[in-house]
Amino acid sequence: MGRRVLAIWLITWVISWSADDRVVLYAQAKPGISSSQAPAVERLHVAALFFIDRIGQAISLEDARVQRACAKAQDPDSCADRESRLLSVHFVRVRDAPAFTAPIVGDLLLVGRRSRERWQFSVVYRAADGRRRTWLRDMDWGYGPYLSGVRSHGGWIGLSGPPFDGDPWIYGGVTHDLRGEASTIAGQVLELHNIPVRSGKRRERVLSGSYFITRVDPAGIVAFRTELDIDMPCGEEVIPPAVMPPILRARASAFFDEQGRPRFEVKYKKGC
Repeated sequence: MGRRVLAIWLITWVISWSADDRVVLYAQAKPGISSSQAPAVERLHVAALFFIDRIGQAISLEDARVQRACAKAQDPDSCADRESRLLSVHFVRVRDAPAFTAPIVGDLLLVGRRSRERWQFSVVYRAADGRRRTWLRDMDWGYGPYLSGVRSHGGWIGLSGPPFDGDPWIYGGVTHDLRGEASTIAGQVLELHNIPVRSGKRRERVLSGSYFITRVDPAGIVAFRTELDIDMPCGEEVIPPAVMPPILRARASAFFDEQGRPRFEVKYKKGC
């Protein structure tokens, strides 16, 4: 009976909208399956991680400390260089399943150092055994970063690939304490890289470039077309073309390479 219930759970597909977490689910995430090995249709999501508030608070405190230490220095810049220290800010727990009761397998830390020009931050994964491995290096922390090929389960975001082990998940949070947000690729303008497609009776061809994703169906077929000005109007009045470009279709698996790495990414990471 238990196995039968589990089997039903694993094959149940849902399409739902969570108003609190603002996450579209095209397929119920299946705990216990590595993100890189999960069905491709479950990974047709992108996510943004929001570091700016945490980093901004840490920088303000560090700058204030350095200013106090160098208040009477003859050479404030040299003093600031000597006083500046490595910042390490805890960002979020990493768990082995999308649940707060799941074991903690590590943490994500924001690690940064100030140069005279700017602050440079990386995201470091600290495993439960204390080992530290850099995940995202010298990132643009004011805009994202954006992740491709993640999974969604409520407010949870499923990660994959190095430096993680097993099946890592982080909780994106809710509006008042938002650490990340995931959404389907449907309705997004993406940069596609070497996507094999078939159009009508034509032979397979490989596409790269900017495309608008019109639909992702639960069976794993992605419909998309060439990007138009109407897809990112940025407040301007844009008139659709008299003839729309053709709709192309490809299986979800075409959006990942042989190692499970995504062949797509968000194009407009900084908005308009």
